[in-house]
Amino acid sequence: NFLAELIKVSLSGTLDMATDSLATNKLLASVGGLMVEGNLQAASLSAEPTYSGRLSLSSANLKGDLQGITSKAIATGNPDALKLFEMQLDYSADTNQWAVDNLKLTLDSTHLTGNGKLTRGDYRELQLRLSGDQLNLDSYRATEEATNTPPSEAPVEGEKALLAPLAALVALLNGGTGNIQLEVGTLVTAATTFDKPRATIQLDGKKVSLAPVKLGLYQGQID
Repeated sequence: NFLAELIKVSLSGTLDMATDSLATNKLLASVGGLMVEGNLQAASLSAEPTYSGRLSLSSANLKGDLQGITSKAIATGNPDALKLFEMQLDYSADTNQWAVDNLKLTLDSTHLTGNGKLTRGDYRELQLRLSGDQLNLDSYRATEEATNTPPSEAPVEGEKALLAPLAALVALLNGGTGNIQLEVGTLVTAATTFDKPRATIQLDGKKVSLAPVKLGLYQGQID
């Protein structure tokens, strides 16, 4: 299919039957212009396997890559929005949980760091903490002209594209719960700047809620 034609993978590693382990020193993959690079160490493969490694993703034109993958145009208020994307993280996993440490994410001029863990099993539970310097939502908000386009021709709004990772987490939880804590130095939305906003995003099945939210404005605070 179309997506399969975009995906390219290169992998090298060693499977050691004597020690029941696997080591990949180089994993390279690409989905259009989105590049993936990493490595993997796995042990106790035939018993209770454990995994660890490092993963990085990058794109010099994220909007173009997403449009190529989805075949849908993406509209943003700033034509340079959704351009630079970089993410690096260390990961580990066993039969009980997945963990992410030393997460570093860059989206245009926004820089985030964080860590998290996902408890596995019949009931999944996510804990994720992210903090960063600044986020300008107005850059990703579609122009009025784009939002007035007939539905059959309407592009995906940039703000909705930002929510795609959240939708992926809801799917990953498969009915479980999640707690995401987010804090940035400044937030710009609707031409208004808020200082040191903090929010907790709660995931419960397919329900997503924000509580509590704290926003600093004009040397005051909104809760």
